[in-house]
Amino acid sequence: MNLSPEKKALFAERLKQASIAKNGGKTHGIASMLAKMMDVSVQAASKWLSGKAVPDAHRWGEIAAHLNVSASWLAGASHETPEGIDYNKEQVAQVTRAAKLVFPLISRLKPDAQQEQIEEVIETAYLMILAGENDEAVTGSVVSKLLKF
Repeated sequence: MNLSPEKKALFAERLKQASIAKNGGKTHGIASMLAKMMDVSVQAASKWLSGKAVPDAHRWGEIAAHLNVSASWLAGASHETPEGIDYNKEQVAQVTRAAKLVFPLISRLKPDAQQEQIEEVIETAYLMILAGENDEAVTGSVVSKLLKF
């Protein structure tokens, strides 16, 4: 689907919000949850959550139904926030930052990584970001972990 960067970003933000709500308010594991729910790879779900890609249009309704939101809200056509969507923007920003640091490294260093390995390095990155580590420190730790797998 060919969307403007702004529409992709809005879709990604709303997908994160709805996924976090579906995941009991927890940010950790939303890519895995979404991947399992939609029967796609964790990498595909992560790309959707980061705004690097969007699912095919015919899947939007299915995604919306699984997340208990409307497809029009997910697409940005409706601006009324669905009931139950309550999130911490700071946490979403931290998870997004972790994903943006981790996934390019996985693609280059360990494209065949297992789901558990991916979750482990994302969790490492996220916890380091929460602890105030800079991107270079996070990247170094992730690279080290990936090379040990």
